[in-house]
Amino acid sequence: AKQCRVVEETWENQRRYPFVGWTARTLPTDRPSWSDKSGYRAREPESVVLPNVDEWEWAGDWIVASGFEYAVDFKASEWHAQPSAFHMVRRRRWIRARQIK
Repeated sequence: AKQCRVVEETWENQRRYPFVGWTARTLPTDRPSWSDKSGYRAREPESVVLPNVDEWEWAGDWIVASGFEYAVDFKASEWHAQPSAFHMVRRRRWIRARQIK
């Protein structure tokens, strides 16, 4: 039998507010709190489903694939591994593998 494994991903996005800290509550102009890497498409972990339950199964649960990356804004071209006082947003990648039954 052929082994086939596909890794699904989603990105957790957060904003920092003064006196509150980091939260999933983002601004209306921000990317959704869960999205694809581009930030244009909402992608909540529970919305990622198997393409065909008769042929595919999950190989495990969602896991954090990378630590948080920090930036001044979600539209920033540079993301940093360490936060600074100027960084107001952060994101991290989550993955979940699926495989042929």
